[in-house]
Amino acid sequence: MPSSLRRIAFASLGRIAVQGLERIAVVAVLPWLLCISTSARAEPLADLSGRYVYEEYSVTLPDGTVLDLAALGLRDAKLSIYPNGAIVTRMTSDSGEEIVSQCSSSDWRISGADAFWTEDCPEVGYPIRREIDRIPDGLSYSIRFDDPRDRMRYGSVDHGVLRRVGDVDNRGAVDSGALAAQARPRIPLSDEEAREVGERIRGQIRVTPAGDGPDRGHAGPFFDETALARLGCAVPPGSGRYKDVAAPGVSEVRVFMLRSRGDCTIDLFNLIQPTVGEFGQWAGLRAQASGEARARGFETETREGRLGNHSELRIFSKNGAYKGFWYAIESDGVLYVIRVLSAQIRVSPELEDLLREKVALISE
Repeated sequence: MPSSLRRIAFASLGRIAVQGLERIAVVAVLPWLLCISTSARAEPLADLSGRYVYEEYSVTLPDGTVLDLAALGLRDAKLSIYPNGAIVTRMTSDSGEEIVSQCSSSDWRISGADAFWTEDCPEVGYPIRREIDRIPDGLSYSIRFDDPRDRMRYGSVDHGVLRRVGDVDNRGAVDSGALAAQARPRIPLSDEEAREVGERIRGQIRVTPAGDGPDRGHAGPFFDETALARLGCAVPPGSGRYKDVAAPGVSEVRVFMLRSRGDCTIDLFNLIQPTVGEFGQWAGLRAQASGEARARGFETETREGRLGNHSELRIFSKNGAYKGFWYAIESDGVLYVIRVLSAQIRVSPELEDLLREKVALISE
């Protein structure tokens, strides 16, 4: 998902699962890598046309964090440049799904080994400039995302090294004029453009009820009704739902969701998945937690967690009133995330003891 695969279509229980995970799947990848593009002349890229594979890929975030393909949940990435300027990017996620992006470009210039062009990709939402260097057997490029309205990518730098592996089949060429017409959404996106992009992302996400059986680990590791009862939050048995979620860059995810408006009012989201690249996952998690807080008008206090190999804690409040918390824990190759919106469940030694037990059960 470069142009970065992760902003994971994020109020029913099904929507909660998709919304939380869509941000985590699409922050690690759509906004950066999904856009490589084209020129305005009849055969603007005849010189550079061909099929390419990514030898190297990295995106450097504003805080200095560097993410590669593995960290973004991608197995590989390929690029086809057509003589008419149309460019198609294909990426394979860790879960084996293919993600395809088509972009358009204009104002293409070349001078010796150097070139640049302006790109328009639906996943980005505004024109960007790609600087190109020709190298033996391929090309390298860099992009700076410098539009402050693009809160997800602003200040990031994208870099790739591509090796040419063959010619393109012109029968697969796309109409660059049609691409240019469709690839000019604005930042911020209009309601219709946002809907179209959201539908595209949602089409890559599958949510199904989790299967039954002792191997599914339902009552044990998950922070569910029984765990809430231990903390003094009584909710009706069976209030929550377990789900299996698959998305590009997000494989083998188990989630538990619960909402109750009874004696204990709570909105709970719990996620368990293997780690597939620490930096990419944590970037997505932080973006998702921050986005949820902003959407609800919450203030956020960030603390270092005390559990697992690495953990982070965020306390939510509004106008001085406590609203809940977000706790993410990585331990022995497993990521455990719990988000609780409730004034009745506080971050306490009892809560952390319970979370420690849950994480230990996963590792067994």
